Amino acid sequence: MQLIVNGILMGAVISIGAVGLTLVSRILHFFYFGYAAMLVYGAYLTMTLFNDVGLPLILAVLVSLPLLSLMAILIDKITFKHLRKRGTGPFGMMVVGIGLELFLRSSVRLLWGSDVMRYDLPIRRAILLPFNVRITPNQFVIIAASLILMLLLHLFLDQTKIGKAMRATADNIDLAKVRGINTERVIMWTWVIASISAGFAGFFLALDTRLVPIMGWKLLLPLFAAVILGGVGNPYGALAGGMIIGISQEVSAGFITPTYKPAVAFIIMTITLLIKPSGLFGRGGQ
Repeated sequence: MQLIVNGILMGAVISIGAVGLTLVSRILHFFYFGYAAMLVYGAYLTMTLFNDVGLPLILAVLVSLPLLSLMAILIDKITFKHLRKRGTGPFGMMVVGIGLELFLRSSVRLLWGSDVMRYDLPIRRAILLPFNVRITPNQFVIIAASLILMLLLHLFLDQTKIGKAMRATADNIDLAKVRGINTERVIMWTWVIASISAGFAGFFLALDTRLVPIMGWKLLLPLFAAVILGGVGNPYGALAGGMIIGISQEVSAGFITPTYKPAVAFIIMTITLLIKPSGLFGRGGQ
């Protein structure tokens, strides 16, 4: 039971992060490896605003998200927008994304160093639940906040005009242009949603563990596995896929050495590609 609870916690982090990654993958048509750096920047910006500036933790998170979104939009305008105009394919975009990830990860080391860091929060005793399950107040906040974010994301994509435009652009960008949808505006909003998802995922992960520059890169494989498992471009599939990956990884620690937990995500991703390449919730040929 403790492993399952740990899996739900990890699944919540992966699910939130996977939503932004799958939207970028579907609308921009390439896997963005620089997403790992966005996750790390979100965690470190929040830490700086909380530990050094002295903002309340919730306010520090809310201030860091617009900064992260602005960074993502500027990167798109400087790099990917010009590549799109030149007709660069998905592979070229992906290679540029890898280069950006390496550059941004190095900039994290330059700005904050390589030492392990934590949020300056008081240590609180874990809450004892039935079946001898222990959960800390921070972990409870992460799970509750993730559920709220999932609900807000659903309302945004399903009820708002820009959310519907994002879904239309993801289905067929040329048809969306013909129907008068401003696709560049949709792409900008895609980066905003992706930044918010990455920022919260990085914050949740750091809140439960610690901050290190490589934390985003270590989470990238489970994120990709969740995206592929749920069906590339399907945000609801990414949520479900993230929960499956998180629970599978943590429960596997009861049978194998915890060091090999990331291999579980890789195995699930490989099996999914062999059996149903479009993912559990994807459409055939996607």
